[in-house]
Amino acid sequence: MSLRERFFKIHHFYTNPVDWQRARGLFFMNWLMAFAWAAYTFLFAIDDVSAGKANAAVLIAVFFPPIPFVFIYRLLQSGRLATASRLFVVLCLIGTLPFTPLNAMAILLLTVPLVAVGALLNRRALVVVAAVIAMSVIYSALALTPSLNIEEIGIGVAVLFVDGVFLYVFQTSAGEVVSHSISGAEQIEQIVRFANETANIANENTILAGTINVVRDHLKYAYAQIYLLDEYGNLAQRVRTGLGVDVVAVRENFNIGDANIISESARVKRPVTVSREDAEPRRSHLLPAVENGIAIPLLHGDRVIGVLDVQSEAKPHLAATRL
Repeated sequence: MSLRERFFKIHHFYTNPVDWQRARGLFFMNWLMAFAWAAYTFLFAIDDVSAGKANAAVLIAVFFPPIPFVFIYRLLQSGRLATASRLFVVLCLIGTLPFTPLNAMAILLLTVPLVAVGALLNRRALVVVAAVIAMSVIYSALALTPSLNIEEIGIGVAVLFVDGVFLYVFQTSAGEVVSHSISGAEQIEQIVRFANETANIANENTILAGTINVVRDHLKYAYAQIYLLDEYGNLAQRVRTGLGVDVVAVRENFNIGDANIISESARVKRPVTVSREDAEPRRSHLLPAVENGIAIPLLHGDRVIGVLDVQSEAKPHLAATRL
C-alpha cells in the first residue's frame, strides 16, 4: 500500500452519501489544519520554543493540536463521523475564541467554528456553539477590552450574526432531502421485492397478510389494516396488524358514502390523509395511540377493490405521496 493510500484516503465505507461527503470534507480539513500547524511550528515558533522564550499560548499552539488531529483521523477511519465532527468543532472553537482584547479580526475568526458546526452537525449543536461564541464575545468586550471601537466591533458582530442565521435556516436541508430520497428508494425496493414474491400466489389472505407485513416491518408504520369492498358497497375489515394486534378477521364495516377517509379514499380513488386536527367523522377509525393516517385505494384497473389504511404514531403528517 502506497503512502497516499495508507494515510491520505478514507478506508471506512460510508453507506450514506451525505455522511461520505462530510467525512471526505472533514478528512481534507483535518489534514489542511495539520499542515498549517506544521508550517507555523517549524517556520515561526520553533526558535522561541527551543530557546525557552515561548509563552503559554505559543506552547499550547505547538504541543496541543497534534493530539486532536490524530484522534479525528482515527475516528474517521473507523466510521465515527459524528464524534470526529464534534471534536473538530471543539478544536475550531478553542483556536478562535477571543481570550485577548476584542477587535474585528478576532470576531471574524469566529466564523470558522460557526461554519464548521453548520456544515458538520445539526441545528442544536449550531445553537450551542453560537451561544458559546456570544458569551465569549461579551466576556472579552467587558473584561478584556479597555477601549472598544463600537463601529468596528458592531460590523463584525453583525456579520457573525447574519452568518449564524443563514446557517441555521439552511443547515441540514440537503442532508434531509438525500436521507428522505434514500429512505424512499429503500421502500420502493421492498415493495418491488414483495410484488415479485407474490406474483404467483393465488391465496388472497396470504397476499393481504404479506402486504400488511411489508407496511409494518419494512416501511416501519405502527398500524395498518385492509378493507375489501363487497357487492353491497361496504368496506369490510379483513386484515390488521400493529400496536399489539395481528389478526385476520372481519371486524368493522364502512359504507362507501360515509364521511370517514376510508370511504372517501374508495370514493375518489386516490390517497387521503387525516390527523388528530381533523373533524371526528373523518378520523373515527384512528386508534388512540396514533397521530395521523393515510387511506390508499386498492385498484384493479379502474375498479376499487379495497382500501389500505396506514396509521402512524409520529407527529408529522403523512404525505399522500409517501406510499
